[in-house]
Amino acid sequence: MAIALATFVAWIAITVFFLCPKRLTPMEMIFLFFVDTVFELGMFSVLHVNLQYIEVTPGVANSISNLTFRLVELPFLLVTTSNLLLHLSPILKWGGVISIVLFTVIVQQILVWMGVLNMHHWNVWYSGLTVCVAVVASRVMAALIRSVSPNEAV
Repeated sequence: MAIALATFVAWIAITVFFLCPKRLTPMEMIFLFFVDTVFELGMFSVLHVNLQYIEVTPGVANSISNLTFRLVELPFLLVTTSNLLLHLSPILKWGGVISIVLFTVIVQQILVWMGVLNMHHWNVWYSGLTVCVAVVASRVMAALIRSVSPNEAV
């Protein structure tokens, strides 16, 4: 069940990514995807291994679900938020980013309810804060990538 949910959520994230208006070039988005993956996995590793605030329940299905969440859904949604934050319309910009942050926090809470993750000394507000930090870091990285890019995104 956990793998089915993770796959469904990953498809939602990919669909949202392809439907949102893009302001970055494909190469900028690919590089940003990889940077977001490294940043998010680093954050999760600190919270999981070093601080032991988040624990992945043992089992193959739980590990695959967590990796799908960390390696597919979150990086795609972070690239999507970076594209949305470059958009001119404030309603699309902030409405989309807030929706994505809430969606990500809800999915993480569902993983806790399903028993995929155990959170010690952690709550939903901290999850929201870490997602917001990841969104800000992704946006800063997008700005850095755009500043050194030879082509301007349309």
